[in-house]
Amino acid sequence: MKTWQITETHGWTIDTLRQQEKQSKHTWQYKQVASIRMVMEGYKGIEVAACLGLNRKSVSEYVRLFSEGGLDQLLSRNFNSHKPTYLSLEEQDEWIAIVSEQTPCELGFAQESYWNTKLIQTFLMNRFHVGMSREGIRLMVHRLGFRYTRPTYVLIKANEQKQQNFQSELNMIKKRDDRLLCSVI
Repeated sequence: MKTWQITETHGWTIDTLRQQEKQSKHTWQYKQVASIRMVMEGYKGIEVAACLGLNRKSVSEYVRLFSEGGLDQLLSRNFNSHKPTYLSLEEQDEWIAIVSEQTPCELGFAQESYWNTKLIQTFLMNRFHVGMSREGIRLMVHRLGFRYTRPTYVLIKANEQKQQNFQSELNMIKKRDDRLLCSVI
């Protein structure tokens, strides 16, 4: 097996890398820095991979990243794949307006009173001819600033007078507790 060489250390030594390992907040950071340190110490890629529980190709990639841009490039986690979104900005704006202002029932989706990923999936297919997975929809919804909340139910047979009496009693109890707390202090 071939021993990899670090072509550019960017000012990092084995000792400074060891200190950086100790300061790592995440396991993935520790493993990346440790793999570079071990390669600098002369270990073979397959030995580094076995020791740290990594794939040999991962170690090779870490060496390449470190050689190109130092520790900053090695530890950067840029997952942007530059993949175009399923909906254009105009379609997203239209979807946001519809979801914010209308319920699925108003749009003809049976008797559903709240949006879920299954309904959004059907709506996107019918309206924009876009097929998305439910997980992709969940991620999109969160990216656009929406959060899932459960609908609240209203009891049809609820006695309004009893509820008001209970609320007034509860307020009286709270007032008494406040007075008790004030007198104890």
